[in-house]
Amino acid sequence: MLSESFFANHESQDAHCALKEYDIERRVKAAYDLRSRYVHTGISFGHWVGHVTQRVEEVHTGTPVIEDKEFKKIISQSPTLIGLERIMRFCLLRFMQANGVNVDPILA
Repeated sequence: MLSESFFANHESQDAHCALKEYDIERRVKAAYDLRSRYVHTGISFGHWVGHVTQRVEEVHTGTPVIEDKEFKKIISQSPTLIGLERIMRFCLLRFMQANGVNVDPILA
């Protein structure tokens, strides 16, 4: 559902903080892994993905300080809540457009 127009624009103040086409699949899979970790172990991650800076980051910059190496990798690769929200909003709007609701021609 994510088209070229999704990646051509972003909400981040810096391009290096924006979602990129070349690694979007890895990032979405990491978000699902976070969900699975929470469901199966109860490990909290909200403060990591919900952290907001002035740069409006869609992806994490830097490496979090976490002892669990696998969890650190998952957090580093997953989008922030801002990035996840943008992905979901775009997909929902594109789904609506594909099913006859004229939202915006860029979504076609």
